Amino acid sequence: MPVVIAGPDQPKLSTVGRLAEIPGVGARIAQNIIAEVGVDMAQFPTPDRLASWAKGRTMHQTVRAKDQERSHW
Repeated sequence: MPVVIAGPDQPKLSTVGRLAEIPGVGARIAQNIIAEVGVDMAQFPTPDRLASWAKGRTMHQTVRAKDQERSHW
């Protein structure tokens, strides 16, 4: 069952559809965001917390990839 996000004056869109409205975000990227973050935003009480998590996640993945590249030498 798809999650629906809508305000009282907005048409109901699926979560993917709503995220895909962001410039530069298509359906595939929206699906990736949902896979990584989920749809329950209670774990991120503020937008800054979500941004902080995303930044840390990206940095961790980048560092890990660089470490793996170095270990192949």
